[in-house]
Amino acid sequence: MHTDLTDRFRQLAEGQDRRIDLGMESLFWTAEVHASNRSARLYVLRSDGNRRPMVGKLVVELSNLAIDYCIPRRKIQEARDHLQRTNSTAKMQALSKQAALLFTDLKNTGEGGELLLFAVAEVVLGLQQAVAKMSLKTSSRMHYHGADGLYVSVAPDGRLRVHYGESKLYANPRAAVSECITSIAPLLCDEGNIGAGSRDAFIFSSQLDLGNPKLEEAILRFLDINSPDFRSPEYCGVVLVGFDRSEYPRLLDRVPPDDSVEESLTQEVADLSKLLSQKADEHGMGDFHIDIVFVPFPSVQAFRDEFLKTMGLV
Repeated sequence: MHTDLTDRFRQLAEGQDRRIDLGMESLFWTAEVHASNRSARLYVLRSDGNRRPMVGKLVVELSNLAIDYCIPRRKIQEARDHLQRTNSTAKMQALSKQAALLFTDLKNTGEGGELLLFAVAEVVLGLQQAVAKMSLKTSSRMHYHGADGLYVSVAPDGRLRVHYGESKLYANPRAAVSECITSIAPLLCDEGNIGAGSRDAFIFSSQLDLGNPKLEEAILRFLDINSPDFRSPEYCGVVLVGFDRSEYPRLLDRVPPDDSVEESLTQEVADLSKLLSQKADEHGMGDFHIDIVFVPFPSVQAFRDEFLKTMGLV
């Protein structure tokens, strides 16, 4: 059963084969942490020919993922089938409009960071979004509650992993790290899903959407305590921390694409990774697997503003 689940996940990932240019230069970096269940990555924005960080390009690429992020896979497949039958993009255009209407126009929105978390989780980390939570919003003037994303994967031992996502875009990176852990801890530590995580657990089991009915059935058997295939999943975290880095032009001058990250920035990320592990220990999550993604911006507020503009919300 475990091998079957692993194979189905591999086939799903290979079938999607998303090679998305996020407008970022991925500089892989592993944090020096005291446990084997942490991974840390740092992404530095590419520059244009004038050495300016390409925030606009990043936002455009993210906006192109709105349908994938917001719309349940079965709806996307219906639109694809309609396109193949009729050669008309009408249903796909309708989904694009529906996705855009789900985003809030609030100036302090964190939805750009949540969309970036989705992109990194699926494209880089190989996770699969389990529920298109944006489609469950009852109003575009509010954010949905609970985790910023629900993702699934399979651990090396065949155990199902459920990843609770959290994204914070703050000027102060230490505050962002602390808030990420504070937000995600009640969900990860909710043994039996009877407290803070119960709503997300219900959404997961009732709205699971991977575009693969057989894989969904296998996962639900994993989660059904009355099933002979039951095996409690491993709960994990996937965290994105965006923060201000005002000296970006100088940073880009000192970080060619084929070179190592600037020493002061790598040290800062190392310190932030240690802070995250410290906060995780304080919340009883010392043994939990957590993937951490750090994204410095020239200004997180400028990123939010550009996101709202590109999505047609201002």
